[in-house]
Parts: sequence; structure tokens; C-alpha cells
Amino acid sequence: MLRKCLLTIVLFSAVTLSAQAFQVAITELMPDPEPAISLPPEEFIELTNVSGKPIDISGWQLSNGRTTARLPDSVFLAADSILIICSSRSADQFARFGSTLGVTHFPALSNEDDTIVLTNLTGLVIHAVAYSGKWYSREWPSGGRSLEMIQLQNSCSQQNNWGPSKAITGGTPGQANSLASEPTEGHRFTLLYAFCKTDSAVVLVFDDAIDAGSISLPGAIQTDPAVQFNSMHIEGQLHNQLVCTLAKPLVPHQLIEISADGITSCLHQPTGGIRRVKVGLPDPDPEKLVINEILFDPPIDGADYMEFYNASDKVTNLQDLQVANRNSSREIAGKKTISAGPRYIFPGEYIAITTDPDWLSRQYLVKDPAKIVTVEALPAWPNERGNVLLLTTDNSILDELMYAADWHFELLRNKEGVALERKDPGATTQDPSNWLSAATHAGYGTPGYSNSQFMALAGTAQNIWLEPELFTPNSDGLDDVCKISYRFDQSGFVLTTKIFDRSGMLVRTLVNNGLCGLQGFFPWDGKDDKKKQLPPNVYIVVTELFSIAGKTMRFRHAVTMGY
Repeated sequence: MLRKCLLTIVLFSAVTLSAQAFQVAITELMPDPEPAISLPPEEFIELTNVSGKPIDISGWQLSNGRTTARLPDSVFLAADSILIICSSRSADQFARFGSTLGVTHFPALSNEDDTIVLTNLTGLVIHAVAYSGKWYSREWPSGGRSLEMIQLQNSCSQQNNWGPSKAITGGTPGQANSLASEPTEGHRFTLLYAFCKTDSAVVLVFDDAIDAGSISLPGAIQTDPAVQFNSMHIEGQLHNQLVCTLAKPLVPHQLIEISADGITSCLHQPTGGIRRVKVGLPDPDPEKLVINEILFDPPIDGADYMEFYNASDKVTNLQDLQVANRNSSREIAGKKTISAGPRYIFPGEYIAITTDPDWLSRQYLVKDPAKIVTVEALPAWPNERGNVLLLTTDNSILDELMYAADWHFELLRNKEGVALERKDPGATTQDPSNWLSAATHAGYGTPGYSNSQFMALAGTAQNIWLEPELFTPNSDGLDDVCKISYRFDQSGFVLTTKIFDRSGMLVRTLVNNGLCGLQGFFPWDGKDDKKKQLPPNVYIVVTELFSIAGKTMRFRHAVTMGY
């Protein structure tokens, strides 16, 4: 049970931050200006004064973390005015669109993902945008098209508040954004994860800017076991990190569960439901981290992913890990860091890494997005055979897998998009019999949670059953589907389930040669093969099983469908 933490002293430096931040906002970016549509083929950043009063921005800085441009002296922004910032050499090209300021050392904008930060003379972050090339779409692609903020009154938030410009010119520098009247989708403010800044400072990371006033409310943060905080303040370029200073330092192997139900976003949105995150001191000597699942043959529009499992009793910082492959000379190659910042994997947890978490969530069931870590790049993992290595940053090998496509279930015709799962984390990594294709019922992949072929799921005998035996598909949320459930004592069974009416007529082929895990289910919604709702009646469910070893079984069950 989570308990309200004791808060004896609260130092709200965040209130001062809130009063100054977001007065001037980055409201438009041109990361990829070529091929140009109608605008100059040059990058630009647009600033808008959203404070309602004149502001002196002399000496302020724009940075991408690699290059920093300092604004000259005597630069003022009138209330609601817009300023185009670009390189000195391209200033004349943008002057016809509105007030323009050319600067030396203009921070180059990456075509894919980047963070642009605006700071004042004292170094305080006024506004920042962590944009992504994925904000573009097929209908509105990059290349001569800018990214625009949608609702300037919500400039503190970037969740669902940016999109590709719909202007026929490709952008609106110096003018009102083309998306200004677009509605924005709702967003559930979320506590993502936590880490230790020191043994006495815990950082809670949210997916959007935090409302400074909410951190002073009683019960805003709850912990289990109860701990005492001396102070809290907001940090981070995106104002999305809450630093909580502990009255008593953490000790090794001490874990705390934290929820932040009382913390709201800068738009006063509460967190979306109760979410608990763990925090504890990471161990500097990681061990028993095993490669647990890999997708090396994704569809053409997809991306590889690799999952690993913490079989130890230690907290490990992903910042201390990297993945790699081997080259033709068997040397370790293609090393990629897993996390640029602190991010932990706790005992018994799974973490999956990929370059495209959005695609992963569309393709597979992702139970917890916080278990998916986005990486800039992964090593090359060929479709036929290759090597996967999990290493520490000092190049100590924690686990290594030399996989082959023929480890997949041999009757699987199309292996594209099918992940290879480890059956037993405690068994030998390199044993081919310890790996099998992810099950059909799991969507052929289980990124971030227990594998469908995990041996601990095995039952004592083969069994097929229906639940419930009376179901009512009337969308009332109660017994709307019938689950054809299974549990086996070994992997590798192929299942076909057909449904017949009382006269013996086939009405639905629910599963045809589906690869099973050790346990799972296939839901029937009461519809036929043409997706038409069948009438209330008694139906016969016939399930046939066979394995490569030649074992066959047949099950017959009756199910009643009512309304």
C-alpha cells in the first residue's frame, strides 16, 4: 500500500521558474529545408512572445547541445510579436516574411530527432522543444516543410501540440501558424520512471512539463515504504523532472515504490490513473542480464528490437550498458549505447530497445510503454544469422547470442515480423532448443514482458477449455467474448480452432495452424467468418492440435451464446 510521504520543508524554486519560463516560445522549426517548396532552402527557428508584454531578449541563447547562438544586444520582442532566427547568410532571404535576425553559430537542426533550447541571460531555460522526424506524416512529409506549434496558449506542453505545416508554401515563418486553428488530441499526463541523482535525491521523470503549484499539494507524492522528503524542485530542459531530496539517504538494495497522483501537468492535467515506479541505487557491477527476445527480420516499414531480462537481485543502470554484433573477423563491432541518461532495470524486469517505439506499439501488444527504450541506432542484425551482444560500457560481455533464422518454428511459413523468444532465462543462451518463435496468440512478439514461450508458464498436461461457457456479445463489458484457452507442458504445438452451429455447418475458422505458446487464449466475439454477428444458440468448438513430434489431439466443447 502506498503511503503519503512526509514533507517537512518545500523549497519551491519551481514557482520562480514557472513565472519566468514559457514567456517566449519556440513556435516553428525547419529541420529539413530541401527540396524547398516555396520557402528559402534554409533552416530557421521562429520565436513568439506569448507573455502579453514586451520582453528584452538581448543576450539570450539558442542551442542544440552542440552549437550555441547568442542573440545580440538591444533585441526586444513586443507583445505577441514573432521573430525569425536563422543563419547570418540566409537573413536576407527570410526578411520578406517578417522580422528576421541572422546569427552566427546558428544551431543546426537534425532532420530526425533533436532538442532546441532557449535560455535567458542567467541560463534559465525559457522554452525547449524535443522534436522528432516522426512528427511528419505520409500526407505531410518532410523536405521543405516546417514543424509548427498548434496551440500557442499551451506552449508549455509539446504533447500532441506540434505537427507538420499545412501551408502551401511549406511553412509560415513570421506569420500565424497554419495549424493554429487545429484541434489537439487529449493526452494523459504520465509518470514515466525515476532515478537517483545522488543517494539523497530522487528524480521523477514525466512525459510533459510539470505544474509548479501542484508539487506543494498534500499527498501529491506517495511512497511505499513511507519516506521523508526535505524539498522538491523542477529541473530539466522540458521542465518535466521533479527532484525530491530525501531526509535520509538510500542504502544499497533499498527499493521504494512511488506514485505521483497529485502532480499535474503545466496544463493542469492529472496523471492518467495510478502508476507506480520503482527507484533504488544502481549497482556498479551488473550481472545476470540475459538476452531474452529478438526481432531481426521486421517488415519493410518496421524496426528491429531486442529485449533483455534482469535475472539478478541488483538494480542496473541502462546507461552502463551497450549492445553490439560481431564482424566477419569475429571482432566485436557496431557498439551502440542503450541510454544517454539514467534509466534503470530492476530485478525480474524486462526492457526492450528499438529505434521505432511507435511502430512497435502498432505491431505488437505493448503492455507498458515505459518498458520500451528508444535508441538512436541498433547494430546490424541480418535476417538469416547474426550475433547479438549485451555488454557493459567497459566492454565486459554480459550475454551473447549467435542466432539463426532456422531456430524459428520449422512449420512457420513467413518469419517476417516474428520475434525469436527465449524459453528459459536460466538455461544456456546459445542452446537452439532454448529458443522458439513467439506464439500466434501473442501477435508474434512480446516486447517488454514475459515471453509467450516462457517455460515457467508450462502446465502439468495438455488442456483446452472455454471460459465462459455462456457468453453474451452485447458490448456491456461483461462476458462479451468466449476465450478458447490452452495450457501445455511443452512448446511447439500448432492449433486450429473451428466453430460449428448445431446443424454441423462451419461458421467460423477462428485459428488456422496458429503456433501456440505454453499458455494463452484466442477470443471469439460471436461473429462468423464474414464478421457478421451470429444468432444466440449453442455452438460447437472443435480444436485440433499437432506437434512436430507427431503428437495429435482433438478437443470438442459446447458453448452457449446469448444476449
